[in-house]
Amino acid sequence: MVTLTESTDQQMLNIREYANGTIVSEEYWPKNSEPCSLLNSLRDKCQKRLFCTL
Repeated sequence: MVTLTESTDQQMLNIREYANGTIVSEEYWPKNSEPCSLLNSLRDKCQKRLFCTL
């Protein structure tokens, strides 16, 4: 599972990747970062998880 959450100070976005209930990777992105970079990272994580489950 991959989640996207906002930090409590609302300045950062957090992408977490889980496997069997454990965080296996975590990235932090400034909210003012380039949107395409964030979306590409999120897409890559989701695709990786999808291919691992097939």
